[in-house]
Amino acid sequence: MLGSKKIKLPKFIYTDILEILPATGYETVEDYVTDLVRRDLARRKPRDIQEEEEIKKRLQGLGYIS
Repeated sequence: MLGSKKIKLPKFIYTDILEILPATGYETVEDYVTDLVRRDLARRKPRDIQEEEEIKKRLQGLGYIS
């Protein structure tokens, strides 16, 4: 990791995460929250132009766009 910053979570959220942590496969609340944020950022990150073109070609091939 390149370094870290601390963030504050409401205590009830922290407690809720602690309760489900054993079922998640994560060792710490920090690991769990970091992965959730990382996945959300990846989902929201703009795609590059080449990837957009590949998606358009696939959708055209499937007949969804012309």
